[in-house]
Amino acid sequence: MHVWSKRWDIIGVVAAAVLWGLTGCSDKGQGQDEDAGLSPDASGDATVEHDGSTGQDGSTGQDGSIVDPEGTVSGIIRVNHFGWRSADTKIAVLLGHANTAIELRRANDNSVAAAYTSSGLTNDEDSGDEVALVDFSGHTQPGDYVLYLPGEGLRSYVFRISDDVYDVVGAVAVKSFYYQRCNHDRVLPYASDAIVGYGGLGAEWLDGACHLGD
Repeated sequence: MHVWSKRWDIIGVVAAAVLWGLTGCSDKGQGQDEDAGLSPDASGDATVEHDGSTGQDGSTGQDGSIVDPEGTVSGIIRVNHFGWRSADTKIAVLLGHANTAIELRRANDNSVAAAYTSSGLTNDEDSGDEVALVDFSGHTQPGDYVLYLPGEGLRSYVFRISDDVYDVVGAVAVKSFYYQRCNHDRVLPYASDAIVGYGGLGAEWLDGACHLGD
């Protein structure tokens, strides 16, 4: 039982890491406490790390230049980090901020795609938080976006609207079964974060065969 428990702990970490790498997470602060937002630097300002590929949020301008979205990432704006399909109901959650103006902005050039006003406050029974909702279901144009509070200069993480946003989730879920197999080594090229259609970031998880006596 001890061996199996340890194995499943490793599998959970690997699956999460693979998903992190394959989605090329826009803001590397996503794993932090959303209530706190991003960790402050020495000056007290919130910081966002570069992911080494495109912009801080993985956004590239129409002329190929790197563009960083307007505003500071804040955990008070809660979005689906995988994104939404075009026809999905799209609802973001704000901590507080009842009846507040909020903009849907294109991440590649900071242009305003649509403007909304959040709902009144309601109590979230699971967290106990007082939250307001922003329904932007009517916006169906594919692209990378942020939700931006113009009155405070705060924004969400970058998210996508696209009919293929869940493709990588399914691919990673299937790939995770490779790491659960016993009686053989986990070897390259299979024990990497690359899967069909997604190059990954070059991470590897090599492991020897286990449970050879089963």
